[in-house]
Amino acid sequence: MKKILTLAFVTSLILTGCAKSTPTDTNQPAANANTGLANPASVFCQDHGGRLKIKTEESGLPRRSADLSAETQIVKAEGAEAGQFGLCIFNDDTRCEEWAYFRGDCQPGKNIIVFNPRKDEEITLPFTIKGQARVFENTLNYRLKDSAGKILAAGIINAQSPDMGQFGDFSLGISDLYQKPTDNNVILEVFDYSAKDGSVIDLNTIPLKLTLPETTTLKIFFNNDKLDPEISCIKVFPVTRIIAKTPTVGQAALELLLTGTSPEEYESGYRTSLNSGVKLNSLKIENGIATADFNETLQFQVGGSCRVGAISAQIRETLKQFSTVKDVVISIEGKSEDILQP
Repeated sequence: MKKILTLAFVTSLILTGCAKSTPTDTNQPAANANTGLANPASVFCQDHGGRLKIKTEESGLPRRSADLSAETQIVKAEGAEAGQFGLCIFNDDTRCEEWAYFRGDCQPGKNIIVFNPRKDEEITLPFTIKGQARVFENTLNYRLKDSAGKILAAGIINAQSPDMGQFGDFSLGISDLYQKPTDNNVILEVFDYSAKDGSVIDLNTIPLKLTLPETTTLKIFFNNDKLDPEISCIKVFPVTRIIAKTPTVGQAALELLLTGTSPEEYESGYRTSLNSGVKLNSLKIENGIATADFNETLQFQVGGSCRVGAISAQIRETLKQFSTVKDVVISIEGKSEDILQP
């Protein structure tokens, strides 16, 4: 019995000595812990003289930890949590999205950068164009083309620059197309026109994959003096818009009417008689009568029977394309009498 107790005591001493001879460094992470990997895009930015700034989308998602340096951010979803991305800012204050700079898709010196959509991304209707720009009068341009070069969508984007010569955010939702693409390979171009000679400058070319959902084709009516050389005022002519299928087609059609013509349509003579800034308050369709209510801008400084007739014709014909609409009542802030007076 004494031998057994002695053996147990000796074994205990040996184990204790082994434990003391291999101390644990509590400052080192466990072997199976998830350690932060250096974000190569962030490192590339800083190695090439850039300054990194983390930007968070206004989506309510949590920010990346502000107390971690760029080199220790964990790489996921191209270097950022969902809804976040890094900006590489250069000495001349031009900037690139960090991964676009890392891939070579964006170079220092550009005054327009596009964060969304990204190169080769799959998009559908609707989608949003987002980025930052430093352009004359805060106005830049976009166009979406298919593989055959057909223009699917085009227009103007306004940047929210705090002051002249400073970058400002821009964001624009695209909900409609002028025509269907030849295939799903499309190119988004975001650019500026030179104030000196009108040439395209600061061009961003972004190849994308467009998958259309189930769609509806709408007619939007405008005046066109080339098609109506007698300028009858009340003659209006349709152009088409393609949107994702929706149960509120009447509202969608009026809202597209308020956005006006495309650049190509304008070149072909199409014009709108509606003021810029007109908003649709409501649309009700009951017993075949569509009542469209607008804000006061609809009649702001509108004079002359020709223009009043043209405005009315654009709204009426855009709504009367639907079989459920037999007649149209136009109102402004709830009033349908004594409005749109010549």
